[in-house]
Amino acid sequence: MEMSESIVDLSAALASAQAELNNPAFDSKNPHFKSSYASLASVRNTVVPVLAKHGLSVIQDVSAVENGVVCVQMLLHKSGQWIRTAGLKVPFDKANAHGYGSATTYARRFSLMALVCVVGDDDDDGNAVSIQQNQRTEKKVEPDLDWIAKIDEASTLDALASVWTTMPKQQQEVLRVLKDKKKKELTAE
Repeated sequence: MEMSESIVDLSAALASAQAELNNPAFDSKNPHFKSSYASLASVRNTVVPVLAKHGLSVIQDVSAVENGVVCVQMLLHKSGQWIRTAGLKVPFDKANAHGYGSATTYARRFSLMALVCVVGDDDDDGNAVSIQQNQRTEKKVEPDLDWIAKIDEASTLDALASVWTTMPKQQQEVLRVLKDKKKKELTAE
């Protein structure tokens, strides 16, 4: 973060604005995470008028970088004092106009909320990030040769059912096709 030589007037104005600010309305839904959040428009409509009342304004400079965008903000005071943020980088999902637009909106929304300390989304206590990290680190389960042999050795439907119910869920997921094939064989006999 960079700032002008003095930010005394800016700091006082920001403190007054923050005392007056409320969190923006959660006017949008994220069906993927089944959560609500404040759109960029809701954040802007909540924040900018209160900042302006106290002689403050915001500039958001969004630039394309490799695989994403960066939003750098300046908080300006009518005295000429200013603060510039280091910038928030948001990666693209896809390198096309929609990906760029989504990343830009996300960067602007989160940067503005952080700058003035308002909250515009459900606090999931980091669960969304944890779920994504777990999905990335989850290892693919390989079929266990012992379970394959037990399925193959089953000579009746009851024996196959007994093997299946004692098998760990991860093995059931990878061996379902083999079990179904064996079931068809036993049913045909």
